[in-house]
Amino acid sequence: MLNISHKSYLFYGLIVFSLLFFSYFCAQGLQEIYNLQKEKEKIELNNQKLREENMRLTNQIKKIKNNDREEIEKIVREELGLIKKGEIVYKFVE
Repeated sequence: MLNISHKSYLFYGLIVFSLLFFSYFCAQGLQEIYNLQKEKEKIELNNQKLREENMRLTNQIKKIKNNDREEIEKIVREELGLIKKGEIVYKFVE
């Protein structure tokens, strides 16, 4: 049978082990929470950029549906690379 001093050593050892165990896993848990918060911030920023892009595209669609000649010409020039008759295109190589 263990005497009082052995029981107290066992008790204090168990407390130290428990503290080390929980501090290790809690630290990893805190790190995981921090990482998840950073990831959430990145996702929210990306979502905001996508919302702005959607608004821009929605406005562009409305202009095209209303036969906005300037918007249609802009899209044709930028995306299809078309030019008006008599225009000269200068391409600058970097």
